[in-house]
Amino acid sequence: MTKKVRLDKFLAGLGYGSRKEVGKGLRRGFLIVDGEEIADNTMHIDPIEFSKKDITYEGQPLEPLSPLVIILNKPKGYVCSHVDDGGDSIFHLLPPLFNMRTPELQIAGRLDKDTTGLVILTDDGTLLHKIISPSNKTQKTYEIELVDPLKGTEKELFESGTLILRNEDKPLAPAQLKTHSDNNKKATLTIHEGRYHQVRRMFAASGNKVKELHRSQIGDLNITDIPPGEHKIITKDELECLILKP
Repeated sequence: MTKKVRLDKFLAGLGYGSRKEVGKGLRRGFLIVDGEEIADNTMHIDPIEFSKKDITYEGQPLEPLSPLVIILNKPKGYVCSHVDDGGDSIFHLLPPLFNMRTPELQIAGRLDKDTTGLVILTDDGTLLHKIISPSNKTQKTYEIELVDPLKGTEKELFESGTLILRNEDKPLAPAQLKTHSDNNKKATLTIHEGRYHQVRRMFAASGNKVKELHRSQIGDLNITDIPPGEHKIITKDELECLILKP
């Protein structure tokens, strides 16, 4: 059994407004549980047991409980930030209530404005730190289109474990490069770190420039079934199984 919480605090945490606003909503009959209106905002509930009931708020099914794990296919032009710092935020792509939750959603593995692809969001701080911890060495796979053709020396350079990026003194861990036989400006790169603009800087070190960059996979998690700008909710267990292998 989980710890009981006040009903208004529980609903406010799911994004339905402040506790005061939730109280007003309850008095207006917004919360229906198993066919009955619940108006007592001071009642204490077990969140897990409570959520198993047939519940609607303002006619809509109850929002998912924490931990909430979202995988998003980020389009170009969106920034991985809660604030607008040069483009629309990826949080604008999510349902409004998701952005009002407590604790708030955080991003595990940001992408820059011009990079597309897989982004993970969660309101579980412990899970977030597991995902981004360098000790996990979770592989991240990128699809790349370059400005100039590959020279043929990049694979050996990236896999050597000796490449040192500009303004750094520690060499990169070996990365795997797969070239495309039908287009010598395209490649697939798998890295096991997450340094600042790492992929772009790796190709810059090889004398080339990235034109298009797309993160297609983290661990065994991919977004092949999610259109750009769309998202999917998965369970914490699913995420850990796919990207946090022992």
